[in-house]
Amino acid sequence: MTDEIENKCNITGIPDGIYHVAVDMVCGEFLAVKKSSGQLTDFDVEEAVKQIKEGDTTITYAVADGAITLDSLIKLLRTSGDSQFVKYRRLAW
Repeated sequence: MTDEIENKCNITGIPDGIYHVAVDMVCGEFLAVKKSSGQLTDFDVEEAVKQIKEGDTTITYAVADGAITLDSLIKLLRTSGDSQFVKYRRLAW
């Protein structure tokens, strides 16, 4: 993943400002590989938490109203920081 970011930005090394983007991309790629190999059978993101209220303890799950799916989570992790690369791009001569 670091090579991909370096190639997109034409830089060497990952700047601190987009380090978290690299981490997200690696996590997304890891989950994609695990899912494609059938190793995420017990992994369930369908019951994503929508709201947590501490006073009187209320937890609401986002099941019925467009809850996040595993595929959309993986896609989000793999592509979430592409817009942040603009700041670090260098021209190639």
